[in-house]
Amino acid sequence: MAQVEKQIVAAQKFLQNVVALPTFDDLRGKQLKRLIAFLGKNVLSVEQSAALMPILDCNVWGLHMEELKTCIAQQTCDENDETTAASRAALQDFTNIPHYLSQDWWNLLESGKDKVRNLESLCGLAASLGLRNASEPTYAGLCALAFCVGGMQLLEEDKLKLLTLHKSRMKKVFSNAVPLASVMDVLPSSPEDCSKQFLNAAYPNGFVAGTPVTKSMDYICRLVATYPCHCCEKKPARKGPVHRKPASHSSQGMKRPAAAQTADYDEKRRRVLKLVPAAVLSRFKGGCSRCYHREYCTVSCWARRGYSL
Repeated sequence: MAQVEKQIVAAQKFLQNVVALPTFDDLRGKQLKRLIAFLGKNVLSVEQSAALMPILDCNVWGLHMEELKTCIAQQTCDENDETTAASRAALQDFTNIPHYLSQDWWNLLESGKDKVRNLESLCGLAASLGLRNASEPTYAGLCALAFCVGGMQLLEEDKLKLLTLHKSRMKKVFSNAVPLASVMDVLPSSPEDCSKQFLNAAYPNGFVAGTPVTKSMDYICRLVATYPCHCCEKKPARKGPVHRKPASHSSQGMKRPAAAQTADYDEKRRRVLKLVPAAVLSRFKGGCSRCYHREYCTVSCWARRGYSL
């Protein structure tokens, strides 16, 4: 709390000394950006936020006053409010990012050149679109675009190794990005549904969706969706003998011996065969296809023909 207050006071003191300069607006913008970034790294209690509000100087910040207040409010978390704390750490799903690539992006990725740099640039684009706390499928999707779109054929285990190797690199890009007052939990599948704030940040000169040349968009989306990630790793199969629970004595006692069951069936079959006329019985000396040609068929075969006890 003391550090936050110190940063606000220092920024305001600096701006008060340069208010007469023609570059004041630019200097204020830089101080605002730095201050918001610092605030984004702190979680404030309700009491701490309330103590910071009177410190803000509206004569210094002008129209940016509300932006600062909003940022402080966003970083405020009631210690007893578990929902607020959980939402702050919510993972973001940006697996729809292929729909946010311009034609220049597709040309770059399909060229297959400098894949690691392409991965970092993709992360920068995602950060511009508001990605700060990526989900595992999002990390995997970014790797798929950077390493597989250019025609590189990889085994599943090699894909996972690449993800493990470069995940810290991707995290660094997101952690170094300027904290945002609000973010999207899910990047919409259609850029038309995306907030203009984020789309303009990613493409200041306007966004025109591109299309992959060597592969279809459906193929690219499947590539992103099926790239293996740590959240879907399969556990190794259990080795060694499987110990089955022995049947209880009571259940064993209820079962009839196999020999007795066979004797009962043979007796029943003998009685059924006596019901069948000799002329009919002779036709099935070699059985039928239903009983795999057992001699004179089975009890069930004769039951289907109308001969049963």
